[in-house]
Amino acid sequence: MPAWRDTPRLGTDGVPAGMVALDVAEAGPVVRLRDDLVDGGTAGLFTGMAGARVTAPVVELPPGTTRLTGQITTTGTGGSARVPVRTTAVFTEPHGGHLRIPLGASYDDEPLWFSVQLPASGDTPPRLAGFAVDTHGPPGYVVDWQLTDLRAAPAGGTATAVPLADGRQWQAVHRSGETGPATAGPRGLTAQYQASPSGGWAGVSSSVSFAVTVAPGPGQVPLVATPEALAALRLGVGDQTVLVLAGGAVDVRITGTVAALPGVPESAALLVDLPSLATALFHERGILAAPEEWWLATRPDQHAEAARAVAGLGGLQVADRLEVASRSGDDPYGVGARAALFAAALGAILLAAVGITVDVRATARRRVTELAVLHTLGAGPRLLARSLLVEQAFLAGIGVLVGLGVGVGVAATMAPLVILTPSAQRPVPVPLLDVAWLPATGTGAVLLLLALALSGLTAATMRQRLAAAQLRIGEDR
Repeated sequence: MPAWRDTPRLGTDGVPAGMVALDVAEAGPVVRLRDDLVDGGTAGLFTGMAGARVTAPVVELPPGTTRLTGQITTTGTGGSARVPVRTTAVFTEPHGGHLRIPLGASYDDEPLWFSVQLPASGDTPPRLAGFAVDTHGPPGYVVDWQLTDLRAAPAGGTATAVPLADGRQWQAVHRSGETGPATAGPRGLTAQYQASPSGGWAGVSSSVSFAVTVAPGPGQVPLVATPEALAALRLGVGDQTVLVLAGGAVDVRITGTVAALPGVPESAALLVDLPSLATALFHERGILAAPEEWWLATRPDQHAEAARAVAGLGGLQVADRLEVASRSGDDPYGVGARAALFAAALGAILLAAVGITVDVRATARRRVTELAVLHTLGAGPRLLARSLLVEQAFLAGIGVLVGLGVGVGVAATMAPLVILTPSAQRPVPVPLLDVAWLPATGTGAVLLLLALALSGLTAATMRQRLAAAQLRIGEDR
């Protein structure tokens, strides 16, 4: 799926932010957004944005259309008579972007007959969103543009007329938001646009660009924002405002919040519905933006094949998430740090084992006199052995639980601070602590069993120890 990126500035303070625009209706299987970053989960977030999508009427061509033909006539007033006027047909794409098909250049009183091939669209008929017109002229230059005899032809079939009226409200719109008249009738489509009289030096030509489109439906472009972005905008969920996104000012509505956006390093971040943004920019500003990146989801068994196929394409920078993770895992600094941590963990286990051994032996030597007195008063050796085992199990169990708690606390505090991206930046969002409970609890269980085994060994020799201790009772008096 295609994606747009931008770095808008938010609020009166101009806080730098990051924006990524995606087709939220299809983002579920592709976008890896942790559920803990969104209240209610990612499914509800995407569904709420898709339900507020901005749409505009389009002209649906007959299914199977492969060729578009017609005639364009243009007249310029206030400038050179030989200025070319280039026209581009604009079609919608499945994930919200626009496909541009150049129709050619026309001159005053020289009609342009065009016949262009359309890309295969499968079962989905092509959808004509409008036309982009580009020329140049001095301030106040007027362009009269007319399209007639627009026809769509399937492969090997007869061309049929394309109805452009059907109650649609056409307009000629500039990126500044200025609009000019446009009329659709039985003969075709006509539009007029006048460049701003104060747009430059008198007599000096400059770019004159506008789009012939249908006015979009009511609504604002839905987006979700991080708390930092909301603070910069001084807005909350449900509020609306005007933001400059992808080169044009658009009306937006905040439909939700997200703690952070993966892949957007700025703390103030915006997630925007790409079809809504593309529609608003083209139909309200005449702006066409091309995707700068594509996001791909692969099946586990086909990931390597897909990565090789994408890497074979020219002019692209490929970011393979699994390959980056594998490369980071083999980094010498990372390997050295993990080796040091494992060595420290092994040393801690050995120290704990030695400490348990010394403690059990010292406890047995210290308590043997007390146990001998209890034995003299009638307590049997088995009862005394069981009491020693219970005591050591209680003390060792408390030590294991405290050790696990301290270890998890240290990991939660230190681990997120030492994880960096390949460019030595803090990852966004902040990593979550994932405790490997099996080896952690297994280590604690081994130490507990060691304490019990040593205590059992001491208890097994309790009868001989008690006999020797009874003989020494009172020798210090």
